[in-house]
Amino acid sequence: MKVPSADYLRLTFLMTQDEWMTIYRFQNGLCPGCGEPLPDTCTLTDHDHKTGLVRGLLCFRCNKLIPDWVTIERLENILRYVKNPTATQALGHPHFGLPHRVGTKAQRKARKRLLKAQKNRVPIGTSLGSIK
Repeated sequence: MKVPSADYLRLTFLMTQDEWMTIYRFQNGLCPGCGEPLPDTCTLTDHDHKTGLVRGLLCFRCNKLIPDWVTIERLENILRYVKNPTATQALGHPHFGLPHRVGTKAQRKARKRLLKAQKNRVPIGTSLGSIK
């Protein structure tokens, strides 16, 4: 494991290499976000950009998932929203559109399969993935 330089840790996070390694060992060398082993060369020291609070060590991907504007309250609100979508509440039932990101090749393929299924009158509820 490549530990960041003593100067970098002292000047950026006001911590020592020993403190950094204590965090690393406490996390068992794993990223708390994804559970994967922390990379040898690109382990990032995650911190709150507003307060400077050092939260731990993350892999690059998980560190990118936490934007600067994130707060505990926002995360709780988003989690509540994902678990209980407002559209489902408003309609009284879950409503499904086409899967995949809007405008992608994968979504265009799904739309094509749906149109083919409608033309062939495939029963509602049949998985679109099973239609070729």
